[in-house]
Amino acid sequence: MNKLLKLISNNRKKFIILAASGVILCAAVVGVLIYTKDKNDKAEANKAVLTDTKKEEVTTKTTEADSNKEKTQAETAVAKSEPQFVEQKFTGKTTEVVNFRESPAETANILSKLAIRTIVDVLGKQEDWYKVKYDSKEGWINSKYLSEYTADDKKADDDAAKKQQESAAAAQKSAEAAKAASTSNSSTKSATNTQPAAPAPEVKKGFKSPQLSNSSQVILVTTSSMSSSYANIKFYQKNGEDWNLKTETNGRVGTSGLAYISNRMQSTNKTPAGVLGILSAFGISDNPGTKYSYAKVTDDMYWDLNSGSSTYNRLIHNNPGGDFEHLASYPTQYKYALVTDYNVNQTANKGGAIFVHINGSGGTAGCVSMPETQMRELITWVYPGQNPKILIIPSSDLSKYYY
Repeated sequence: MNKLLKLISNNRKKFIILAASGVILCAAVVGVLIYTKDKNDKAEANKAVLTDTKKEEVTTKTTEADSNKEKTQAETAVAKSEPQFVEQKFTGKTTEVVNFRESPAETANILSKLAIRTIVDVLGKQEDWYKVKYDSKEGWINSKYLSEYTADDKKADDDAAKKQQESAAAAQKSAEAAKAASTSNSSTKSATNTQPAAPAPEVKKGFKSPQLSNSSQVILVTTSSMSSSYANIKFYQKNGEDWNLKTETNGRVGTSGLAYISNRMQSTNKTPAGVLGILSAFGISDNPGTKYSYAKVTDDMYWDLNSGSSTYNRLIHNNPGGDFEHLASYPTQYKYALVTDYNVNQTANKGGAIFVHINGSGGTAGCVSMPETQMRELITWVYPGQNPKILIIPSSDLSKYYY
């Protein structure tokens, strides 16, 4: 022990340095350990913070994704709930009498009634409705009442019109041939007779029906058959005992042809066949100079076609609902029109609104139509004092009324 103390005493300086170094080394080790622990704690804390941040970001993204998904689903649901309009372009034809409506709904306002085989321009489709353009107006027709107007349909219509013209020309040629043969036979008999025969009384060519005996003006409308919608129209003026042809043109009648007045019924698209008188005139345009009372069409003018109504087959100034014609909805056809006396007594279910008017795009719902030039001529030519009549017949009936 004494030796150790002596050794420390002799080497005190060295031992002090050595002890100090040990303390410093221990302090350094402790510092490193504290620093390492602190670093690890901070790393763990940062890791926790990053983890929480990532969780928040994931949660935020998930929330945003869910929100966007819900928004997309809501927009899709709205899109599905709204009817989609699909543009389509073709020429269509009505397959029966149909309502031309203001919007695609059965409760929508009716712009007009379209006759069977009315030609329209189809613009597009929305669910069960076609949007169409007819007579410069756009509206809607239920798709079950419309089909495509094909090239075959047009050819059939053109052929029918051509056949009507050929039939009228053939009838005229036959009449001229019969007249020539009659003149020839008369000359032959005169030459062979030894005794001069008394001259036969001259028969004036004209209308012989008692229904036309008090008339000096006749509008003759003939078709090739009772089922044809194509007509030949002639204006005759009587001067003294002579009936002179004033004007000739082609026109249209009901899309289903003719039906004799005694049999004709409402909503059949048939024109009444027989003799009709003229009551008055009306038009979208100003009075062109007719001698009949003339009504300038306004938007509140309707023709009541509700059978049994007190104003059945009459012009009224309010929408009666049910079955009617809104005159202002036909700006082309009703630019000028004459009102006939068909069913003036308002017999139930016989129909009404039988007019003479300007051509539309096809056959009519029962009226007689012709080109605008001839219609303007007609409405300014007919004169009440000459009791004008409209004779509507198939050509096979002509001999009953004319000789």
